[in-house]
Parts: sequence; structure tokens; C-alpha cells
Amino acid sequence: MEGRAGWLEWVGDRDNTDLADRADRVYRRALALWAETAREGAELWRRVGAVQGWLAELWRARAKLARGDRHWNYWQVALEWFEQAIQTFRDANETSAVAARLKGLNDCLYQLQRWEALRGSAQQIIELNDPKYPWSNPFLRAQGFGSLVKICLVDKDWQLAEDNINRAFECLGSHDSLRPEHSNLWAWLMLSRSKVMWALGNTAQAFEDIESAYREVEAEPENGPRLVVAILNQARTLFYESGNFEEAFKLKRSRRSIEQQFRLKAFVGAGQVRAVRRERLGLDEGRTGEKVGAIAEEIEASGRAEDLRELMLRLENTETRLTVICG
Repeated sequence: MEGRAGWLEWVGDRDNTDLADRADRVYRRALALWAETAREGAELWRRVGAVQGWLAELWRARAKLARGDRHWNYWQVALEWFEQAIQTFRDANETSAVAARLKGLNDCLYQLQRWEALRGSAQQIIELNDPKYPWSNPFLRAQGFGSLVKICLVDKDWQLAEDNINRAFECLGSHDSLRPEHSNLWAWLMLSRSKVMWALGNTAQAFEDIESAYREVEAEPENGPRLVVAILNQARTLFYESGNFEEAFKLKRSRRSIEQQFRLKAFVGAGQVRAVRRERLGLDEGRTGEKVGAIAEEIEASGRAEDLRELMLRLENTETRLTVICG
């Protein structure tokens, strides 16, 4: 599909918003086409739901990379598309498809801080992925418990958080049999348990859990740089509160390095500036588009790279007689 190709091309050149907009337009045209003929059968309704789901994933990916007001606006757009896709699959009695898309809906609800809606959606994931159903997915069920953990952490309900963490671990099974694509959830659960153990006064377990979480993600931070930053933040807090200020400072520098490498923050303070790396969005990386000149890592990290590229193109254009730069 042309829209899918446009999406993958944008993943390879994420500063080019035109590619993402093009993918969005193509998906919407496809959606309009399928919606016109969907009354002919359930199979066509499944295609409508699939396109709505792709639109939701597109906007969720854009939201992860956006900053400022666009960040919240994109999460809202993604939420609306997930809700439409889920409703379409419900109307078509596609329960397994509903269960698969509730995770994306939960991500949006969490980012938008809609706690009661998140609680209800998490319970749906858990119930729809009960082992008694043939479509049951233990990983999705674990994610449902993970969403409940997030609410417990916000509410500071440490005991209930620990109970939900343990139930999520039960769904994932032993760490030795953990699938690679599930390692981020396992590490996040360890991070969450570290916070809970620290709050409950179990210092030794808190340190052990945060060390396990970091070992799980340190080899491939591109699979979840924000998770790595969160883990380093928690580790720094533990060492700082325990009086080990030297180790806390080292962890702070490590965190800033990750933030700079993956363009999560523009200013990184003391330390060596490293080459910018890309966060994986769970898609096949598309081909990288052409770049105009070299741009410093700090500017890339600030999110203004596209503005600078447009300015460079304008300066190289001989037809532009006057350019005024303010600021």
C-alpha cells in the first residue's frame, strides 16, 4: 500500500513531516474507499478497522517524536483513531483484533493522563486475554497489568502496585524463556518494582531490581531510550538518597549522554557529545532521505533541524534576494 510505503519512508527520515502527512492522506483515501463498500461484507469491515489501526499507529509514532503542543495533539489524534478501530472491530465481532489494539489505546490514555479510562481499558485487556480464550496473548495480558501498575504508581498505592507487577511477571513466564521483543516490558516491570521496594523500605531489593532492569536494556538502548533514561534516573535517585553522590553523578552523566544521542534533550551539560542515534519505533526502518548539509547534534536534539534545513535551502537559492533572521 502506498500509505504504508510513505510511513516507512518517513521512519527513515523523521524530520521530513511531508512524508508523514503524505502517508496520512493516503491512508485516509483508502479508508474512505473501504468505508463506501464495507456494507458488502464483514471482510471489508475488517479492512476498514485495519486502516484505522494503521492511522492510529502512525500518529502514535509521530507523538513519540513530537515536542511541545504537537506532542499532546498527536496523542489525541492517535487516541481517536484507536477508538474508531476498536469500535469497528467490535461491530464486526473481531474480539481478538479488539484485544490487540487496546494496548495502543492504553498508551494514549496514559500519555493524556486519563486514569479512569485507562483503568477500564486495562481491565478489558486482561479479561480479553484470559487463558480460557483461544486468542489469548500472555504478553498483552501482562501489558494490561502493567497499565494498572502505572495507575498505582500515580496513586502511590505501593502494595497494589506490587501485586499487579507480580501478576504481570506470571504472564511473561521465566526470564530464561523471555522473547526479545518482550524484554522492554520485563525491564520496565523491574524498574517499577524498584520504585515500589524503595517506597516500602526494602532498599536491597530496590537496588537489585534496578540493576536487573539496566542489564536488560543496556546492550540495545535504541529499542527504548526513554526507558533507559527512566532506569538511569531511578538508579541515580537510589544512590543519591543512599549518600553515594559520586555514583549518582556518574549515572546523571550517563543519562544525559543517552538523552543527547537519541535527541531527547538539547542541552546535555558536561560530557562528550556523541553521534545522534535513532529510536526504533517497532517498524522496518525505511530508506533515509537526502540531507542538506551537516547539522550539529545539539540542533538536531532541539527539534529545530527541519527549520534549519529550510533556512539553508533558502540561502542556497539564488532567487532569494533578501533573508531576514531574527533572534
